[in-house]
Amino acid sequence: MFVRTAPASVTLSTASGSLVGTTTSTVKTLTPATGSMTVVFQTSLFGGVAQGTTYYVLAKYTGATNQITLTATDGGSTPVSLATANGSMSLIAAGWDNVIPGKPNAALLDTSTYYFIEPTLSYSAPPFTQTPVTLPNQTTGYTAVGYGDGYWLALGSNSTVLARSVVGSTWTTSTLPASTTWTGIGYGNKYWVALRSSSNLSHYSNDNGVSWKQATMPSTAAWRYIAFGNNAFVAIDNTSASNKAAYSTNYGATWTASTLSSSPASGWKGLAYGGGVFVAIPGGSTNFVSYSTDFGVTWNLGTLPSTTTWESIAYGNGRFVAVSSTSGAAAYRFN
Repeated sequence: MFVRTAPASVTLSTASGSLVGTTTSTVKTLTPATGSMTVVFQTSLFGGVAQGTTYYVLAKYTGATNQITLTATDGGSTPVSLATANGSMSLIAAGWDNVIPGKPNAALLDTSTYYFIEPTLSYSAPPFTQTPVTLPNQTTGYTAVGYGDGYWLALGSNSTVLARSVVGSTWTTSTLPASTTWTGIGYGNKYWVALRSSSNLSHYSNDNGVSWKQATMPSTAAWRYIAFGNNAFVAIDNTSASNKAAYSTNYGATWTASTLSSSPASGWKGLAYGGGVFVAIPGGSTNFVSYSTDFGVTWNLGTLPSTTTWESIAYGNGRFVAVSSTSGAAAYRFN
């Protein structure tokens, strides 16, 4: 049933005579009942608004004026020209809006909808200054650095020099077990592991680099990248067209070979762990990664969003991030 109101009152004049009223059909007798019906209220329009138009609040004012400015388009900037008039009309507030500007509105609210109101935070960047420091004398430079258990450890290239620091401003030296091509260093659960290139040997320490023990890798390779996670160390070979990987579940004492899911022509460029997953990224113009969810035992192939020269990968704040060395491309994945 539809109920309509009269658009305006009618003024009757004084007159005399007779008027015959006739119904067009039998009078309908209504009986009491419960249920729902559609009711449309129709009133006169005034002030410059148009029937059937949805208006949006463009600006609002507080104070004695209690005025608002309307626009006829969602997100529009052109105000609607309204005329001054007195009276009353029915206005329907269609949809929902967010009390926090800039957040998307929920298109539909029902029992399955989750709707969160979050505060807007603002902050200033903390002060940052850089101070140059000098590492212990090492004529061939340093090849890798890592942090763990309150210490920074840096591997000297082709030497026995190991630089150690607590805060990074002052450094002391310790002795590595061999003068060789050191390539990578990793930390996990009180243990350090140092990798060598063109070798089947690695070394591990549980006293923050003061002393080292030797371990045997599964094969001779250019072992370069290492990461720790899920109580295991994982290392990968950097040789071109290699798919060699290795994992250790006893903190670097013994190693087991595993096979990456591909053999990129330019070798592998990085390895990271986070959220229960190891991810290795290849060099060259590629669009894939190799990942493992069982501490490096088996590896699967994953797809990157574009083909470019991927150079490095890292994990933090609940996501992996990879960057390219030849373009501004970057990729990320929540995990």
